[in-house]
Amino acid sequence: MYSSVPSVLLLASGVAAQIQNMYTATGTAQVAAAAATAKTSSPTSHVKGKAFDRFVTIWLENTDYDMAINDPNLAWLAKKGVTLNSYHAVTHPSQPNYIASIGGDYFGMQNDDFSQVDANVSTIVDLLEDKAISWGHYEEDMPFSGFQGQAWINHANGKNDYVRKHNPAVSYNANAGNLDRLSVIKNLTQFQKDLENNKLPQWMFITPNMTSDGHDTTVTVAGTWTRTFLEPLLNDKRFMQNTLVLITFDENETYSAQNRVLGILLGDSVPQALVGTADDSYYNHYSEIATVAANWNLHTLGRWDVGANVFKLVADKTGDVVRPWDGQIELSNMYFNWSYAGVFNEAGGNHRYPGPNLACTNNSKRTVLPSIKKKWEGNPAPVYYDSKVAIPDGQHPPTGYAPVAHNTCRRFRSMLQVARHVLRKTWAIPEINLVESVSSKTAPRSLESRIYGIDVVSMIEPAFLPMNSSARQMHGRQEFRQRLSERRKPQWYQESIALAGKLSGFRDHIIGNLGTRKSLEQLLCHLDPVCPRALNDGDFGLHQKGRRPWAGELSKRWLSGLRSVELKGLQTQTQAQK
Repeated sequence: MYSSVPSVLLLASGVAAQIQNMYTATGTAQVAAAAATAKTSSPTSHVKGKAFDRFVTIWLENTDYDMAINDPNLAWLAKKGVTLNSYHAVTHPSQPNYIASIGGDYFGMQNDDFSQVDANVSTIVDLLEDKAISWGHYEEDMPFSGFQGQAWINHANGKNDYVRKHNPAVSYNANAGNLDRLSVIKNLTQFQKDLENNKLPQWMFITPNMTSDGHDTTVTVAGTWTRTFLEPLLNDKRFMQNTLVLITFDENETYSAQNRVLGILLGDSVPQALVGTADDSYYNHYSEIATVAANWNLHTLGRWDVGANVFKLVADKTGDVVRPWDGQIELSNMYFNWSYAGVFNEAGGNHRYPGPNLACTNNSKRTVLPSIKKKWEGNPAPVYYDSKVAIPDGQHPPTGYAPVAHNTCRRFRSMLQVARHVLRKTWAIPEINLVESVSSKTAPRSLESRIYGIDVVSMIEPAFLPMNSSARQMHGRQEFRQRLSERRKPQWYQESIALAGKLSGFRDHIIGNLGTRKSLEQLLCHLDPVCPRALNDGDFGLHQKGRRPWAGELSKRWLSGLRSVELKGLQTQTQAQK
């Protein structure tokens, strides 16, 4: 049976040294040595649930809902279960969504940096262990169990492979400092061994590598991988033991659109009458915690998991009520595409951890985990959680947690966000052009293109936005030019090409400073001679509301400012390509 008592904690100095020296090493020889001795375990349990006895979640990457649902392999899987039509991510980019899915908040995180959540912050792991329910992470191409390095590349071809930002458990020090917990955060190859030995846990988080999950490839690759992995298991009694599987995505691709992603529920716990149906209820990543808690009657974390909707097919058996969105702002006006302030928010604002709401219960009266109450009782930390379905975002932050940059020049923050979004996928590719389409009455919403195999960004008023998802179907500079030659070339086109040249002129500087927290934003704001930091949110919001009639003129002035760039000794003189 699974023990819920941690045997080794980071508080023991000897263990801390072992973890520091072995589990965080990234050199090839060091990793090989660590892999030979790292502890791997496969505890099991058999705790009956109200709707399922095993929960498995598989996370894919960065895909708009429409692109995902139209992938033939994902569509095939959807027909085997229930399609969640209103499942939402909670912010951008990847890492905060993973963090949120097990911890009930992202604590202001708005980047994929190496982050460590304090040990007094609990996760679903604590809720599961409290009821002796076995759990595990399976991470494709993770070099060894419990590895805490930032990444591990494929040494055969140099491609991105395993990344820490897609492994939520190790980002929490309550797990990273516990050797027993590290031992169940394993390579995906261990999944097959555990399957063959009937050693699979009751709760699983499965993460494909950066190729398989679609991050560095396409949704076609992600869909193919998922079906190939999952289809044989659908008829495997070693896996299907009253099992519920959730397939979803960390975030959408188009940052300008509402952050809605595809969710699919399938498995032998899905009632036959629901197979092939759709559920239009509002869900988000916190619903994963809420659903698991409802099924096994667990306690809560006292964070956004408390109010999150339980998946309806489970709620029908647990007595939970699936509620509509109940925020003051209509759901259609919530984008979930920018993080509110918090300890990890580099844009500033309140850098304190919020405390869990110890008195908060959901509609089924599940209470906060006693060990969490013990840790946080008497702590003066601010509390912003409640039992509503609605959650905040950066445009509508919790009281006291508005990011400082929220009321500054949002055009430049948006471009910073997009630059990171594009460049994080193309780190190793030397040739980068960001083609921008400046808004005008004749400008299209996006410039569908791909240069040198790299995602191309479109800029529309009032913000810089990623390209339309269909652009990924295009390949190569020649095809891009051919497509453009077939279009009329109004003024916005000339401005786009001009801006592309200017941006490519300092691409090396952008790449060289991508890892810093200030250089990109400093660069982007430096370029504008009229950086309008005194303007209100609506002037440069991420949605259309509140636009000012003179915003287009600012676009032209901003473009003019690009003609001469000087930052930290970097001088770039560029001319528009006509």
